[in-house]
Amino acid sequence: MTGTNKNVSPPPAYRIFISSTFVDMIPYREALQSAIVNCDSVAYGMERFVPAPIRPLDRCYEEIAGSQIFILLLGHRYGEIDEESGKSFTELEYEKAKEIGLPILAFLLDTDKVGTPAKFRESDVQYEALIRFKNGLKNSKEITVGDFASEKDLQ
Repeated sequence: MTGTNKNVSPPPAYRIFISSTFVDMIPYREALQSAIVNCDSVAYGMERFVPAPIRPLDRCYEEIAGSQIFILLLGHRYGEIDEESGKSFTELEYEKAKEIGLPILAFLLDTDKVGTPAKFRESDVQYEALIRFKNGLKNSKEITVGDFASEKDLQ
């Protein structure tokens, strides 16, 4: 038989959850979302959330559970800390993805190259937590971590 089969459906798009702090990572999240769309996949993250009668962290967990890939971006900030666990929402999202066995792609902003603007500086406690989290990722035997210094690098 020659020709193409018009009844064949395209492969389903991957649903990819992007986890990061927000304010310091806006241009990187946008670059990553663009790259994901160019791969015929769908990026999910806090930008898509609408008001709902559910705790924001629980909403994140629901979105992570409905995803096929988890991308972690760490930059200048550790982020908002969950009072119950003492960990940032970003770290808790990473732990959830790990717990349910999602493939994890972790990218760390090379702040030695790009610096950290004063407006993104957090408390010493949060900075130390960020360094601990980054070092834990770098030393992980479960995932390989990539570095980036620009939106183009990340794409």
